[in-house]
Amino acid sequence: MKIVEIKDGVKVKKPGIYRMSNDWYHDDCTVEPSASSTMLFRLLNECPAKVYYDSYLPARYSKNKKKVKREDNDRFDLGDACHTAVLEGQFWTDRCTIVPSGNWSSPRAQFLKKQAQQQGGVALLKMQATKVFAMRDALLADKQARELVTSGQNELSYFWFDEARGIWVKVRPDVRRRCKENLVHVVDYKTSQGSVAARSVAYRMAEFGYHVSAAMYLDVMEKVEGKRPASFTLLCQETTKPHLLNILPIGELALDWGKIQLRAALDLFTECVKRKQWPQYVRGETLEIPRNIEVGLEERKDRGEFGTGGRTIDDETVKRVFGWGSEIKNLEAY
Repeated sequence: MKIVEIKDGVKVKKPGIYRMSNDWYHDDCTVEPSASSTMLFRLLNECPAKVYYDSYLPARYSKNKKKVKREDNDRFDLGDACHTAVLEGQFWTDRCTIVPSGNWSSPRAQFLKKQAQQQGGVALLKMQATKVFAMRDALLADKQARELVTSGQNELSYFWFDEARGIWVKVRPDVRRRCKENLVHVVDYKTSQGSVAARSVAYRMAEFGYHVSAAMYLDVMEKVEGKRPASFTLLCQETTKPHLLNILPIGELALDWGKIQLRAALDLFTECVKRKQWPQYVRGETLEIPRNIEVGLEERKDRGEFGTGGRTIDDETVKRVFGWGSEIKNLEAY
């Protein structure tokens, strides 16, 4: 497997595996336009205009080549810092600046934050850095998790040119592991403010498109390497103490849905590039309760949770449905 080292500013011209900075990977790094999995999923769930604005594309197509400044987001900065600490610790001092302050209010803190952003890194308050180190230590103390992040190649960039669509597709797996029987496995590290229980992560997968990313990673890596990776696994960690972990492979049914959504997103991206038009949100759509929520509401209604329309109900129903005492004799629907 040949890995090509590439410097910032040098564009990718051939499909392959590259070692490059994270900043350049997310920039205008290919001869023709390129799409990442995050861009593609957002096309389907937000709108092309927003994806265009947040990407490298305005600088590519306008005379003003200056990149759009990313809005401050401490949650994303924390995630980036965790990725660096866990997966690329050798670059910590280059990418992460620790600000010896308890908040961002001082001019000095604001200066250090702006300076870090201009250099393609992140700035962290002292307490935020402490959290990052605690998360890293908790992960590395877990034998199974430690093996996942230390027994492979981290942060390689894969590029493939889709000739039919005339665009580049790119993926950057957190960890590429080669295990028994020469099989390749992909590991994606996710930090979460919420629970990393399987049910909770499944809902976030649907919301943020983890399954679409997985489908795209497996597809691009197969095209570049000639063999499909055997699995795509999420290594999830909570940002709150005690920084618990979970290891969750993405199933085949989720990957099948990911492929369907991926094809639609690629077609939409291609059309936007071809027309040089990036539409805003569709207006005037009538809002209804989403079907999955409506089913839950219907079940609750059938159980009597929404009252009885003014009819008198018996004490047992009141106790069962509302947990109230027997002094409640009559309920109006609400």
